[in-house]
This record gives sequence, C-alpha cells and structure tokens, in this order.
Amino acid sequence: ERIKLPHWRWAWMMCATFGLRPHELAAGHWHPERSEFWQVDDNSKTKAHLAMPVPSKWIDTYNLHALNGLDRPPLTVSKAFNDALDRDAIGITPYNLRHRYAIRCFEKGVLAQDAARSLGHSVVVHERTYKKWLQADQIMKAFDRYQL
Repeated sequence: ERIKLPHWRWAWMMCATFGLRPHELAAGHWHPERSEFWQVDDNSKTKAHLAMPVPSKWIDTYNLHALNGLDRPPLTVSKAFNDALDRDAIGITPYNLRHRYAIRCFEKGVLAQDAARSLGHSVVVHERTYKKWLQADQIMKAFDRYQL
C-alpha cells in the first residue's frame, strides 16, 4: 500500500509471489496455456524457465493479471525499481522478496529441485544459497518421520 505507483506495486507483488528477479518482470509473460504461471523468456539472465506462484492465491488477491492496464516496467527494471522503493521509503529490496519466496517454498513443502527450477537456478545453487533453511527443514521432517 505504501508503494505509490501501480506498476511498482504490481512489480513488488510479482517478485514476492513468483520469486522473480526484477529483470524477469520485463523478460517474461503469463504462460499462454496456464495463466497461473509466469514464463521467463530465453533472453533473461536465467534463460527460459517457468515460475510458479507461492502462494497461488496472491494472483487473485493482488489482481496480478491486471498488467494490461499498467505501464510495464522497463527491461532495465532493477535500478528503477529500487529507486521507486527508496522514494516510497519501503526499506526492502526485490531480492529480499526472492529470498522470502524460497523460504516460503520450504515452509509449504515444495521440493528443493522444484523451487530451484521455479527460481531459474540449479539445485546446487539453491541448496548453497538457502542451506540453513533446507537443513532445518530436513531435520524437522526426519523428526516427524521417526516420531522422536
């Protein structure tokens, strides 16, 4: 609500919902057959991949399909997005949203390989980046499995 311009509010919620890097907003589109997925194009840093929403209800809650009526963020979105967040005194970066997405995937039980694929990186990178949460998750699952 504190983000004043609608296209930056949309960008914020897209990064939070899909774990996108800011440039993937401009280098992507809604999947033509499954409109709940964001298709990142091959011309992005991460190459083509399908991003899944976690949680999916945020698509409707925040009306994310409403991109059509908004000016789309430019391909050089990262600096402009950060500048807009600074102007609106948000204090959280788009990459914080991406990291929170990864943690939310662990919390929801999404497998590391599926979360990594959705974020557009390898399982090795995913586990290295989010290792502390992954290890805690595995310990808790082992505890539940053995009913200690």
